[in-house]
Amino acid sequence: ALASFDQPIILHRDPRGAEPVAGCIWPETVTIAPIPTVARRFDISAQPTAAERAAMAALASSSSSGPTCGPIDCTTDCHCVCPCPCEDGGTMTPTPSPLTSVPNSPMHIPTYSDRPVRYGNGEITLANTDLTASGFGQEFGHTRIFSNRLGGDTDYGNGYNWLIRDLPHLVEQGASTIMVVRGTRSTDWFDMINGVYVGRYGTKNTLTHDATAGVFNFAAPNGQVTVFNDFGVGSANPGLLKSQSIAGGQAIVVASYAPGTALGIGEVQRSYTSGGVTTIESFLYSFTGADLAGVSFRRQVGGGAWQNVRQALYTYYGSGDRNGLPGDLQSATVQTWNASAWQTIDNHYYRYWTTSGGGALPHCLKYVVNSAAYDRMVAAGLNPLTATDAQVAGFADLYLEYDAERHVTLETTEGGLYTHRFAFTTNSNPAYVNDFNNWKTKTVERRPDGSVVTAYSNFVQGVILKQLASGSEKWIEAVHFNDRADVDQYAYPSAVASFDDTQNNLGIVYNATSGFIRKYTYYGSTAPGYTQSESVQQGTGGTPIVLKQYQYTQVSAGGVTIYPTTAVTAYRDDAGAQPVTTNLAYTFFSGTTAVAQRTTTWPVVPAAQNGSGIADTRSQQFDPWGNQLSLNDERGVVTQFTTDVVTGGLLQRIDDATGMALETDFTVDNLGRKTEELSPEHTIDLAGVATVVRTATWWVYQDAINEVWTAQGYATGTAPSYAYALVNPVSITISDSDGNLTDQIQAIRASTSGPLLPSDSYPQSSWSRWTHNVWNDSDELTATQVYFLIPASGSGTKGVNYNETDFGFDAMGRKNRVVNGGGTITRAVHDPRNLALSIWVGTNDDGATDNDPSGGGAPGNNMVAVTMNQYDGGASGGNGNFTLRTKPVDSNSANDRKTAFAYDWRNRQVQVT
Repeated sequence: ALASFDQPIILHRDPRGAEPVAGCIWPETVTIAPIPTVARRFDISAQPTAAERAAMAALASSSSSGPTCGPIDCTTDCHCVCPCPCEDGGTMTPTPSPLTSVPNSPMHIPTYSDRPVRYGNGEITLANTDLTASGFGQEFGHTRIFSNRLGGDTDYGNGYNWLIRDLPHLVEQGASTIMVVRGTRSTDWFDMINGVYVGRYGTKNTLTHDATAGVFNFAAPNGQVTVFNDFGVGSANPGLLKSQSIAGGQAIVVASYAPGTALGIGEVQRSYTSGGVTTIESFLYSFTGADLAGVSFRRQVGGGAWQNVRQALYTYYGSGDRNGLPGDLQSATVQTWNASAWQTIDNHYYRYWTTSGGGALPHCLKYVVNSAAYDRMVAAGLNPLTATDAQVAGFADLYLEYDAERHVTLETTEGGLYTHRFAFTTNSNPAYVNDFNNWKTKTVERRPDGSVVTAYSNFVQGVILKQLASGSEKWIEAVHFNDRADVDQYAYPSAVASFDDTQNNLGIVYNATSGFIRKYTYYGSTAPGYTQSESVQQGTGGTPIVLKQYQYTQVSAGGVTIYPTTAVTAYRDDAGAQPVTTNLAYTFFSGTTAVAQRTTTWPVVPAAQNGSGIADTRSQQFDPWGNQLSLNDERGVVTQFTTDVVTGGLLQRIDDATGMALETDFTVDNLGRKTEELSPEHTIDLAGVATVVRTATWWVYQDAINEVWTAQGYATGTAPSYAYALVNPVSITISDSDGNLTDQIQAIRASTSGPLLPSDSYPQSSWSRWTHNVWNDSDELTATQVYFLIPASGSGTKGVNYNETDFGFDAMGRKNRVVNGGGTITRAVHDPRNLALSIWVGTNDDGATDNDPSGGGAPGNNMVAVTMNQYDGGASGGNGNFTLRTKPVDSNSANDRKTAFAYDWRNRQVQVT
């Protein structure tokens, strides 16, 4: 139980995840109207003046002020300018290929709350991936992204205010500005300056216009090139996607368009030919009127019949519906093909506000019911489509309210358990000007535990300063941006003394001789926007200590320029006199920026440090799709790989390929998931006979019922006519449709002959082990039941068939209570930073609260503190360093056992007492 309250590892959300951060969409003062050809244009009568274009040029060459565009200030009046500085510095782009880069993400302040709502503009972060395909060197699918921050309610094909990340498009803003829209948080703006499109806010992407071909080419630093139809006279599908290719040149292409629909795209295809056989992968879009009715993910092999993989189906509200206006997305249903029929695996249901005022905003989400909550409603006898709002509220994953400026002002999650409130204030200082280090929006978030977060964001949504306050305790972190909107300084709370929000730049006062500060520098024209160095210093008066330096080279091919990392130097001492350098070298496929080979040379470890004195190397080879073909490791051992290009699944691994050549073979399904693994041949004593076998592992995916079966065994004989034997037990994991684990089962198959098969049956009478997890209607794990006597049917009785461990949660949704099968209660108290302050144990916690498990001495309560933790010496404003652990042994505090921990200014533990 105590292990349940280990110190949490607090992770910042990866900005390169399903929906990248940084940027938004439309200036609010601009009306966007769909055009029959589905090109979307801004209705702006005036164009930038010469002075304004000069301002844009200045920005492009490292000005810190934002550009303007005619009568509309595209930054001042837009609450969601795109793109914005993102969490790893600069603007969010498709990340540089992992084959040519190393992680070097500067520290930052997240631009959104924990749930999350974006601080700078009050935008809810909501994305749902209905379909995904991971082959052909790049992921493609159908991901819907909702935004309450569009300048006007617009239907892009999947209902009002939903965008589709996988189908980017261009928006022409007047005659000199182009926007590349790839979702609410990953849009780039380009301005025509002296005949060249120049990206705003330090984007690493580029845009060029090929007037002859009638296209725009949008190139990313990972070698990806996206081609769009231009807006020239006679262009049939202006602004719409035409193709997207990876670094090796392999492309996803639009096979057909759908004029007259809001989406505009009819089918997208990609193909691969091997041995004269061509496999085509298709995403086929179907429509009901102008609305997207469904997306079918399918494949065709060798010109044969199309093979279904998965599909997503959509319904929309119509006239007279009380839970949405016409054109609002009502439901999304995901289905998988199972030999001869479609089986539903996910249901998502949405309700919207239909009026304005009092928290309501037409066409904006009111309730979100994701798949597991949908299933729980049905299990409770409710029809999600006809249930009352009060009934939906008890299950909904999300409930939202808004102000007139389209900010989210109230967010309730987990079936009504947790409510966050937001208030937004715009800087009214008459001297305010757009600058990356001036605050534009102040956001106050009131959290369920009573703590308050105050965030100050600049005009492109980058958070400059964030304060967490609880009572008199405060923790402040602050960043500084350079003239490209990259973070060049991050100050931990220990370094920030105060601030003054009457000043545009917040008048931040840093500690001169104390506190932890990180510094970053970036390259200019040689590798624009790429990290050059990372340093740390103690207070503003401290001397910077260089930790790492990075070097890059420039590679150009096919109209794309990338900057592969060639060296990373880390320093073992504060003076920078003991560098250790890792070097990287590359070869590329001819005419492309696709890596054919990468060689890593590690730093020399001298004999005095028990090393060889010789630099070790690691060499990796790749195919044009980026799949690894071989690895020659530091010992000279070669491992070879074969990957299925179509699904991305691994088909074979040969260990010690130039020596023992140990082959492991894999079989994958149409989604690239392993269904069989056969390990290298080896000889065993089988019933007294020396027999060559291959250890086998099988996986069966029962997607319609959210089950995964696994089993091991062995194969004898020779391929492809192996004889298989299964070794019991079979492991069965069952999840709900949100992926929450509900059951872990081990079962005995009656026959051990043959592999694990989808047609197998495992009734409860065959189960030998069973652990069941109980999830409440709010999607929280409330109990775990471990069986010691499995009944023939049903769930049995607590204490007779199973022991149960129960869990409770505090106001922030953190696990704070565990009751084991014997009735022992363990409780934890957390501070606003999610750090465990104390651990309590007893058998009666009557009257207990989140902050006082003893209930203030409530009758019968026998909870006692067994561990008390202190951070930062008990003072607020620190970095969360664990400084004192106290373990009472009796009621006399003089007998407490105390362990003290000391740290240097860099948060490194230096002493334990």
